[in-house]
Amino acid sequence: MSDFPDRITSLLGRALDLRLSRQQLLSANVANADTPGYTPVDLKFHKALENALPLGRLVTTSERHLQSVEAEEKKVELEYDPEGQPGLDGNTVVLDRELAKIAENTIQYNATARALQKKIGMLRYAVSEGGV
Repeated sequence: MSDFPDRITSLLGRALDLRLSRQQLLSANVANADTPGYTPVDLKFHKALENALPLGRLVTTSERHLQSVEAEEKKVELEYDPEGQPGLDGNTVVLDRELAKIAENTIQYNATARALQKKIGMLRYAVSEGGV
């Protein structure tokens, strides 16, 4: 998303995108619970969201000013579960833990979606000058 209409809306949209990506990874872990040798993977959400924070742009009014360096697009980091104890087939998925992560991520996704709805509602209210 761009910075329209503001950075908070853009950041909330990016957070929703990251939550969706994390949900897909966690769902794949559950789907592969019986796959021999499978290691569960997770998204480093806080690190990815930190990388998505919009940086302020420098405006130069003189040639002597320092030029701004554009932040390069950073990749989302994934982490493999180092705590899992492999079973006889080498699979380290702990189903209860993965389901708990899915439940937590779902709650956080819904909270972020509600925050974005409220923000958009406030913008609609402002645009309509308090009218319906």
